[in-house]
Amino acid sequence: MIRRVYHALGNHLQVPIGGGRDASFDFSLERFSATFKLELFSAYHALKLMEREGYLQYDEDPQAASKVHFLVLRDDLYKFQVSNEEFDKFIKLLLRSYTGFFSEYVSIDEPTLAKNAKVSGDVIYEYLKQLAKMKIIDYIPRRQQEVITYLRERIDQKYLTISNTNYKVRKKIMEEHIETVIRYAESANKCRSAMLLEYFGEKNAASCGQCDYCIRHREREITKVDWEQVEKEMKGMTQVDIAAISQKTGISEYKVIEIIRQIRDND
Repeated sequence: MIRRVYHALGNHLQVPIGGGRDASFDFSLERFSATFKLELFSAYHALKLMEREGYLQYDEDPQAASKVHFLVLRDDLYKFQVSNEEFDKFIKLLLRSYTGFFSEYVSIDEPTLAKNAKVSGDVIYEYLKQLAKMKIIDYIPRRQQEVITYLRERIDQKYLTISNTNYKVRKKIMEEHIETVIRYAESANKCRSAMLLEYFGEKNAASCGQCDYCIRHREREITKVDWEQVEKEMKGMTQVDIAAISQKTGISEYKVIEIIRQIRDND
């Protein structure tokens, strides 16, 4: 499945074998899956697995912030600032506003930079584009949809490999998911909603009162009124008729039996 998704992705984005390194593409998982008749859930996890293996990066947040990474060292940047005074103030603004540019991609907000510099957003955008064009920074503008970035050249699908470590991790996670689903389906002593909430981290969740467990539990809960009605019907009987009591009172035979058992146990 992973190789199939990898091959389909290359064709979808029109990336030739041997090309694509560091290239980013707008992407829609839903459209991609429909085009190549792939199951959406499986395609998503195949992309995530390829991401962990370092083949690509799948940015699934369509509102992700713009990102900047300095491509030159600090000393070379200082020389550039001295030689290009028109960029000096803007670079200083970036360095004062954010940290980590030299080691990783840093999320930035162009409107905030524009406000601090008292200029329009278009001016900030032009500065960033010019610095990117001059290979001083790598600038990834804010996008309005998902993005696929190739971290290495596209290879022939038959050479695509998954490390044993990642394979074992994924296998363990899937086994845990399957076991959780089985426990959820087979459980007969806990509210379904509470189980789901606990799975997602909410402890001591209240029962929903609407799932099959809650309904069954409610149906078996004996109230004072139930007790009094059954006891009243029994007094007029020479021989206890469970079905007749249930039919006359509208109380389930299970409750009638439980009430009679409790009466007997308590003499």
